[in-house]
Amino acid sequence: MAGIAKYLLSIMLISSLFSCERDYTKDRVFIGTWISEDSSDTLVFIDNNTFERNFYESMHAFLYSYDADSITIQYNGKFYIAVLPTTHQYDLDNNELVIDFSNDCYGFDSKIEVFKRQ
Repeated sequence: MAGIAKYLLSIMLISSLFSCERDYTKDRVFIGTWISEDSSDTLVFIDNNTFERNFYESMHAFLYSYDADSITIQYNGKFYIAVLPTTHQYDLDNNELVIDFSNDCYGFDSKIEVFKRQ
């Protein structure tokens, strides 16, 4: 009887390990300060939903979400204006983040921007 109980317990444990949903996305990959390659721009990723950027001589908040190769950004700052979110291709390789803003993003120049993690 004890052998059957151990067997059932083992099966339940193994099945619970494999049935749990897992998020294989690198959590918090953006968190921290990123400075553009030419040092003209700084992004400060505060958490997995918010980053700040300095423009018009003050910090402004943006909301973001991401998947494996694109980041969706929406202005959420001091101007209290409704700006639709825009999605941009990105590439993250260790301490280098490349974001393609060429399809326009409120508050950013329409170009490919390269950032280095500080």
